[in-house]
Amino acid sequence: MNTKNFDKRNWLENRFNDLNLGDLDMSGMDDDTLENLVKELEAANEDGKLNLETAEGIDNLTAIVGKYE
Repeated sequence: MNTKNFDKRNWLENRFNDLNLGDLDMSGMDDDTLENLVKELEAANEDGKLNLETAEGIDNLTAIVGKYE
């Protein structure tokens, strides 16, 4: 991979979009904040804590995103 042309922001946004959690305005987040958000969301998703068909999953998503907004 040619790191010279690597677009970290696009990569992070794609990782977020791959989680299929809906839309989020990320324009005000710097790359480090977005990276921390994505990592936390990915970990919660892997642990089964982001099932958006449950109130608990929605509450978990709201709590995580709220820390970074």
